[in-house]
Amino acid sequence: MRNATKVLTLQIAGLLLAGCASSPSPPPSQEPAPPPAKEPARVSDTQFRFRLHPDYAMDSKRIQVLTILPLRIDVVHMTAGGGETRDDWAAIERENLMKALKTELHRQYGLTVKHVVEELLPPEQRSNLRETEALFSAVNAAILRHTYGSGQEIFPDKVSAFEYSLGQEVSDLDGEADALLVVQGIDQFSSGGREALQASMAVLGLLGGVAAVPQQDFAAASMALVDAKDGKILAYIFVYCGHCEDLRDPEQATTLVKDLLWKFPVQPQK
Repeated sequence: MRNATKVLTLQIAGLLLAGCASSPSPPPSQEPAPPPAKEPARVSDTQFRFRLHPDYAMDSKRIQVLTILPLRIDVVHMTAGGGETRDDWAAIERENLMKALKTELHRQYGLTVKHVVEELLPPEQRSNLRETEALFSAVNAAILRHTYGSGQEIFPDKVSAFEYSLGQEVSDLDGEADALLVVQGIDQFSSGGREALQASMAVLGLLGGVAAVPQQDFAAASMALVDAKDGKILAYIFVYCGHCEDLRDPEQATTLVKDLLWKFPVQPQK
């Protein structure tokens, strides 16, 4: 997962430099219709971007059982001395987000929601899971580069006809599921000392006539709704938050999930 996090971080940096974070929303045909419910309170500074497979409208209607693969989210704490990966904080965030996803997907869409516990899988399925996650990391990088990038990296045909797959092997992960949810992300934030150092660097950069770019706090995740039978990615969601809530807090994690699911491209079963 650490390599996947590095790839995601580099892709995010490229998108920010290209101005993707402020780019227009996808064409109307790719924007999912929100379910008929009261819109939740928004998480400040959070942005969502969607891509939908051409078969999404038809295939999503049959989704009744959704299985969430293990959430691969890293937390990086930036201090004056550099970055420190906090596995303990990441475990709390993953637990809060998993609970919120399962609860809200069932409550808002009437889905039967399960999740995969990697430690309980037999060796063959565990190997399949890791291969699927590695493939998603590579596909994720391609999606960010070729459908959200800039200049010659953009593939217009991939934007207009969004077709990516994780392979038919995903059908062995859960034979009862209609769809799988794959999530990879990173949450990076700074301590007070790091923030002070960033401010000093910015001031020194201005005084020296050099445009210093302090390393900002952010949280970002790539999510894929995958057909559990043939592996095609029915929907892709990129979430970016410049100054996100503290996802170690269950209530704040739930707020983020509610905001996401307000736009989540799944046909309600209720």
